[in-house]
Amino acid sequence: MRRCGLILALLLPLGSAPRPTVDTTGAVPQNAGSGGAPQRATGGAIKNDYGPDDCNDNGIPDDEDLKQGSAEDINHDGTADDCDMEQSVYDWVHGDWQKLAGAKGDTAYVGVLYWREDSIGVLYTVPAGKHRVVVTVRDYSSWRTVVVWNKRQKAGAYRVLWRPSKPDGSFMPRGRADLNVRIGRREYHKFLAWRWRR
Repeated sequence: MRRCGLILALLLPLGSAPRPTVDTTGAVPQNAGSGGAPQRATGGAIKNDYGPDDCNDNGIPDDEDLKQGSAEDINHDGTADDCDMEQSVYDWVHGDWQKLAGAKGDTAYVGVLYWREDSIGVLYTVPAGKHRVVVTVRDYSSWRTVVVWNKRQKAGAYRVLWRPSKPDGSFMPRGRADLNVRIGRREYHKFLAWRWRR
């Protein structure tokens, strides 16, 4: 199975009925940084569980993702962060981002994880104290805004999963959307795009 998705919040494991929920333990699994990111193996080999040109498993080639802004490239080397083997980028994508959890002030991290051609995960950290977290998605097909998550949360690293769905509730296997995450007084925006085979 491949990874990906969008619109109703789900808590892993997948397969349960869609309902707004979140991983409230504050723990995000190691290597959950992004989609089918390559895992390091002994001898310098790279084990891939994604297509050769689709590192984040959203069904769209990486070069197209980078052009339209639906994939990150924090070191601007032309390689999507999901596949970048530069040590600092790899470490950040695969867990170091969680170190921002509980940061002083209002610094936070927001990332996206495409999951199994079914869901899109929003990964985020909440700074020191307790803050309201509001996750919304506005899809380009219907221009409706869906509130995925709205709750006060204490400092930590969190994950919210949701499935893309049309206004009638049926699954939306392809689409584009704007993700907005408000953590306390700060807002973070991401562009989402997915094109799964169904």
